[in-house]
Amino acid sequence: MPASEDIVIFKTGNENFSIALKDVSHILEAVVINIIPRAKSPVMGIISTRGKAVVVVDMTLIAKSQGKAGKTGKIIILRDGKVRLGLYIGDTAPSFLYKDDEITEEVSKIDWKELYEKVETILRENIDE
Repeated sequence: MPASEDIVIFKTGNENFSIALKDVSHILEAVVINIIPRAKSPVMGIISTRGKAVVVVDMTLIAKSQGKAGKTGKIIILRDGKVRLGLYIGDTAPSFLYKDDEITEEVSKIDWKELYEKVETILRENIDE
């Protein structure tokens, strides 16, 4: 049986998501997000944090929630070596340090590296247009 891992849970709309704590670099209050011209949903834009450019994805669109991205909210910055991705989660404060085998409610686990690959495809399409 694999060891349980620490996870972060956050709610966007009516959906709960989880991400491995080891993949979380830090969490920001929403900052100015620079728009990427012609970028397709769910890419919101790009920010700079700790001297690095980070593409931000709107989790409210992925969750198909009724709310729309606003000017305030939190961004979870994920990292794996040099790869970074920001998840805009709206105003909901994430919950920390659950063990994945202790969760009793339905939670969608985010494969953020797969999400990052989709974002790269969207950005490449922008360059090719």
